[in-house]
Amino acid sequence: MRRADWLKWVAAAVSLAAVVIVAINFIAEQREEPTIADGIRNNELHPPKEAAVTTSETVKFIETPTAESIFQQQYKLNFKPVTDALQPIQKVKASSVATDDRVRTINIDGQTYWIYTRPSSDDPTEVFIGLAAGSDLYDFGTIGGDVYAEEAAIDKVELFGASYMRLSGFCGANCAVDRYIRMKDGVPVQNIYFNFPTQIGDWNHDGQNELVYSDSSMPVNSILVRFQDDKLEAVSLMELLQAKGGVVYDSGTNTFNAYIPSSDKVTSFVFESGDKLVQNIK
Repeated sequence: MRRADWLKWVAAAVSLAAVVIVAINFIAEQREEPTIADGIRNNELHPPKEAAVTTSETVKFIETPTAESIFQQQYKLNFKPVTDALQPIQKVKASSVATDDRVRTINIDGQTYWIYTRPSSDDPTEVFIGLAAGSDLYDFGTIGGDVYAEEAAIDKVELFGASYMRLSGFCGANCAVDRYIRMKDGVPVQNIYFNFPTQIGDWNHDGQNELVYSDSSMPVNSILVRFQDDKLEAVSLMELLQAKGGVVYDSGTNTFNAYIPSSDKVTSFVFESGDKLVQNIK
């Protein structure tokens, strides 16, 4: 081979080698440059800045709401005076009740109560109750029907910060009579009457028992009764809460469970100072 041809061959080989080296370097540089377009592989190795760890604001947004963040419904209780529940006590001669008219005698706490009929009554099936004291009889009024005379009961309770005798009877399958008699020096001085079943409980959390009664059987309506400024007053809850399904008092927890059509579950309320009824979210 002539020298000139050999030199041309060497120059061509060197040029080809240089081209190969440049191509290899270019490919390597392309592989080292991560981009979003490279797909999942490069994103895992080199996550873009936009994929940073979730901020605290985002975490707060997805947190479950706490009890404190739930809106509490509140209602103002407008108590009104109660007059028809306070009945007079008639003091008559014990002899005015004939022996044959006495249906039953109940002895409790050293006192004697008579259950009796009145021949002059407009309803001959009605029976009455009174406290016998020597030659006198303190007549309180009706205690129900004669067929329920044996079911009448008397017990001693604490109510409105004083001791009362509770006289309970029935006037029908869904008809009840509850009386609360307050005594002073052995003499009855107060006669509270309800033609409905009542419950005793400290619903206003003042350390003393108050009353709750219902004025209908279905649905049950809870009516709060208390003594305020030496006056008996009450407020109805069913209309206030628009609870067409009724309002039931739980004396164990001092809560009022309202069945409101707009709610998919029972809504519980408690009494708070300032004559407010507040939703219980605990």
